Amino acid sequence: MKKKGFVPCILFLAFLSCLSSPHPAAQDAELEAESRDAFDEQSSQITVKANVAKAAVFLNDIFQGVTNLTLTGLREGTYKLRVEKDGFVAENHVIQVESGESLTFFVELRQE
Repeated sequence: MKKKGFVPCILFLAFLSCLSSPHPAAQDAELEAESRDAFDEQSSQITVKANVAKAAVFLNDIFQGVTNLTLTGLREGTYKLRVEKDGFVAENHVIQVESGESLTFFVELRQE
C-alpha cells in the first residue's frame, strides 16, 4: 500500500537540510562591516531655517520638506538650495558642503 504524501515529505526535508547547511563558497567569503565613524566622516548634514514658517526647501530642484529642516547623509559637493513660499520672493543659493560638516543656513524671505 502506497502512502500519499511520503515522497513530497522527503523532498521537503531534503530542502530544509540544504537551508540549514551553509554553502561551501559562502564560508570562504568574509565581509567586513564599515565602521560608523568612517560613515560619519564622509557624510554631512545641513539645517535650513527661514524667517517664515513652513517655507518649502529644494535641494538640486528636488523638494526636501519645509523649514526648519535638517538633511542628513549628504555627500561632499556643491548643491543648489532654493527656499520658497507663496507670497514671498524665492531665494536661490549655491552651497558647498564638505565631508563631515554640519552646517546651518538661515534664509531671509522677502514679501513680494
